[in-house]
Amino acid sequence: MLGGFVLILVFGCQQVGGIERIWEIASRDQRLNVLDFDPNPFVRHSIWTLMIGGAGMTLTIFATNQTQVQRYLACRDLKTARRAIHLQLPMNAVFLSVQMLTGLVTYAVFVGCDPKLNGEITDYDQIFPHLVMRLFSDIPVLRGLFLSTVFAAALSTLSSGVNGIACVLVEDVFMDIYLTVSKGSRLRRSRLTFIARFIAILFGLVIIGLAFLLQVVPAGVLRISFSIFGAIGGPILTVFTLGIIFPFINKWGALFGFLGSLVAGLTMIVGTLYFYTFQEHVLAPLTNATCSIVNSSVSTSAPSLVTAVTPAPPPEYGFSFFNLSYLYLTPFCLLVGLVIAVPISLLTGKLPAT
Repeated sequence: MLGGFVLILVFGCQQVGGIERIWEIASRDQRLNVLDFDPNPFVRHSIWTLMIGGAGMTLTIFATNQTQVQRYLACRDLKTARRAIHLQLPMNAVFLSVQMLTGLVTYAVFVGCDPKLNGEITDYDQIFPHLVMRLFSDIPVLRGLFLSTVFAAALSTLSSGVNGIACVLVEDVFMDIYLTVSKGSRLRRSRLTFIARFIAILFGLVIIGLAFLLQVVPAGVLRISFSIFGAIGGPILTVFTLGIIFPFINKWGALFGFLGSLVAGLTMIVGTLYFYTFQEHVLAPLTNATCSIVNSSVSTSAPSLVTAVTPAPPPEYGFSFFNLSYLYLTPFCLLVGLVIAVPISLLTGKLPAT
């Protein structure tokens, strides 16, 4: 995967004219305005949303995520698990840096010939595979190999999640119900394995259906993925935080804190997707003015229709809490859970100290 990104950087720099040219284009078109210190929590991306909201997202992934905890438990001992986390930090930093550079290369390659305006793609989520097909147009093997590695990486993560869901449902839900109904009699391991596989297949079909549903959702895949992850991971992080920091929290406080946090997160997802009205920063105008030049160099077909689109600022709207940055969903769910769980535990009787 990393090798594929490096190849894209090399071929992209060669086509555009070097890393200096890429940086010049990005700077000219305001794609390097990353040092935004606006404390407004409704700004989608700023230093504070990335630090505070990103910290909550990172905690959800590395501290409470079921698949991640399952990997920790598979380590030989606690020291090995800690070493794995420490090794992951510089690797993630390098990988994210390469991804950001790839984004700049993508913009530089398509500057002046926006593939969406030109009708080559229907959504900007498709721009990365389109870039691969264009850069490696003369090397079909690399195109197929790189796209296969992307799908392999995605399926690896997806299979881990589906396997985790199946294990949790079988162990913590199905077995509790079965032991209650059957008066404590055990179930054969082969039967449990069959049930877990059936649940995994069922959730796999549900995920495939959701993939088709995402085509009609009025938001990008990355944004909605982070939103769902924050709304679901936030309540789980709430339960762990309550147990660690507030030892007096009883079962009722934890239960209602979790449910309240979950409802708040899901409400924010729906509201953010359909009622988002915050005025984003206006970027440089998009255009496909040079597409006719590019097309004439590779074919004799008629030139493309030249189109320029200047993003107009959205109309003025009143205040809406649904404009909260999606990166703040995890801290928001955590705060809601704490506000609900603490008073309920105090009112229903604190958990006695042990």
